[in-house]
Amino acid sequence: MAFLPGCKGRVLIAAIVMAFALAACGSANSTQKPASSGPATVKIGYLTGDSASALFAVANQQHLWQKYNLKPDLVTFTSGPLVLEALKAGDIQIAHGGVGALWPAMAGQADFLGADVFDDADALIAQPSSGVTSISQLKGKSVAVTTGTATDILLRLALAHAGIPFSDVHEIQMAPATIVSAFSSKQVDLAGSWYPLLNTILAKVPNTVILARSTSYAPKVRFFNGFLASRSMVSKDPSLVTRVMEVLETANNWVVAHKLAAETLAAKFNGVPVSSEQLTLNHVAYLSSTAFSQDIHDGKVAAWLKTLAQQFKSMGIIPSVAPVSSYFASNIYLAAAKKISAR
Repeated sequence: MAFLPGCKGRVLIAAIVMAFALAACGSANSTQKPASSGPATVKIGYLTGDSASALFAVANQQHLWQKYNLKPDLVTFTSGPLVLEALKAGDIQIAHGGVGALWPAMAGQADFLGADVFDDADALIAQPSSGVTSISQLKGKSVAVTTGTATDILLRLALAHAGIPFSDVHEIQMAPATIVSAFSSKQVDLAGSWYPLLNTILAKVPNTVILARSTSYAPKVRFFNGFLASRSMVSKDPSLVTRVMEVLETANNWVVAHKLAAETLAAKFNGVPVSSEQLTLNHVAYLSSTAFSQDIHDGKVAAWLKTLAQQFKSMGIIPSVAPVSSYFASNIYLAAAKKISAR
């Protein structure tokens, strides 16, 4: 061992001697207890006002984080792509978003942990003055969407269902808030948006035409919101991820059983009127851990994910369709669900 010279060396040696002395005293004192470890901080990113808000509100109100020795650091974003960038950059450990946020898992950059809701929040819309009343009329038209989001996927699915090549439609890339202002001021005739942003559009543009919704192509294609985790977190500390999922699944089960109360809690959490929260939550169906576990066992979840992966591949977002088992951490979801049901 190399020792530091002079004064620094003497200070280091003195510190080592003191450490041994304290250790000896600790050994002699049989009543001394080791210090308990503090709560583990988990950074979770989500869209402002989305379905995860109700889960966080319930978890806070019922002290679920403390129960599982966790400390949440909740970070809000304005769009799914921004959440994903934060996850890939390591700024957050867990991300919540819609189906448009699933591609990093399918590309091997994250792990999918499970869904909290079936989603009917996304819609393709037309100005009442545009004369467009169906998807079949979109050929040659311009549609404003946020690229890479669920509305982008919905547009492509709707066009494919109508037999219209995507190249026959001009997709205009806009930020979510920009779509709201552009559609509300009639700068664009056609757009894709989602609740709660769609609440603002419908209030400002009465008789807005809904061309397609998230549930238009169910049950073959399911739009759902869910959680992703960084691969390093899942591989290094799966027990921590399981604890996080126990909190979220417990909160989810409570929301399923107490919808009205959950709306009130979520409204307070988001700082909006209960009526506004109801408009948003009316377009999602929360999934109990029992229901989603059954969908996993039945192979339904794998089928939905495979269909979405094929869509991402056709969009050029991912190079190939990987096996669902390579990116869906179903063992973590099922383990958390089992622990909850055993109580």
